[in-house]
Amino acid sequence: MHEMTVANDLVRILVDAATRAGAARVTGARIRVGALSCINHDALRFGFEALSRETLAEGAALELVTIPAGGTCPECGWAGEVTSPGELDCPTCGVGPVGLAGGQELTVESAMVE
Repeated sequence: MHEMTVANDLVRILVDAATRAGAARVTGARIRVGALSCINHDALRFGFEALSRETLAEGAALELVTIPAGGTCPECGWAGEVTSPGELDCPTCGVGPVGLAGGQELTVESAMVE
C-alpha cells in the first residue's frame, strides 16, 4: 500500500511548513491528486490520520482534488480525457498509447495553519 509512504511524506511536508511558518498546528491542506496516480483517496486519508497523530498535523482536514488526465492520439489527433491507466489506446482509432498530459501528479496545493 504505497499510500502509507505518500501519507508519511505528506505529514512531513505539512509539519515542516508549519514549523517554518511558526504555526502551532496544521488545520487543513488541499492536495491535487492526478486521476492516473493510482492513489486511493480513502487509503491516503487513513494513512494520513494514523501517521499524523501527535504531530502538528494531527486532526488536519485533507481536501483531495482529483485532477483529470488529458490525452492526445499521435495517429488521428483525438484529444480528450483519459480516465484509467489501463485505457491508453485511442477511443477513436484504437492506436495506442495516447500521449498523456497531466493526471499523474500529487501536489500539496495549499496548507492552512494557525
